[in-house]
Amino acid sequence: MTRKPSISYYTILGVSRHYSNRGSAYYNKGEIEKAIADFTQALKINPEDAEAYYNRGSAYYNKGEIEKAIADFTQALKINPEYAPAYNNRGIIYSDKIELEKAIADFSRALKINPELAQAYANSGIAYSKLGDKQQAIQDFKKPVKLFAEQGDTANQQKVSELLKQLQQD
Repeated sequence: MTRKPSISYYTILGVSRHYSNRGSAYYNKGEIEKAIADFTQALKINPEDAEAYYNRGSAYYNKGEIEKAIADFTQALKINPEYAPAYNNRGIIYSDKIELEKAIADFSRALKINPELAQAYANSGIAYSKLGDKQQAIQDFKKPVKLFAEQGDTANQQKVSELLKQLQQD
């Protein structure tokens, strides 16, 4: 009786990572359908890959498939409850849908995990502004101005500075 060689777990993970990496390249080139296909293939190989769910969720969001994006971000968080960017991105969707309490809860969770996540402060400020809580919005906008400066992200620093100035003038 001949035995077939077994495929190691690490080989399988490597194949999954290949699809995820290629999916990310497609996403960055704006080839969203190909990105989704590769992230989906990666998840067929390794259904416990939180990053692949996160990336596919981002691609779905970019494509306008909001419910699929929420489902993927939620699945990423089931696999890795400490994945701050998934909370941030899901919060963005909730904010877009004017589900502001859910959005703020997700931004708060992201910041509890990673207090240096400047984008989550900015997004929280936007949500509080939509909610009509000007003081909390101003407080949240002050933090990312400093963090974006420290991180060398002048484009986002300027955007948030403008939002902050507008709120302070109103």
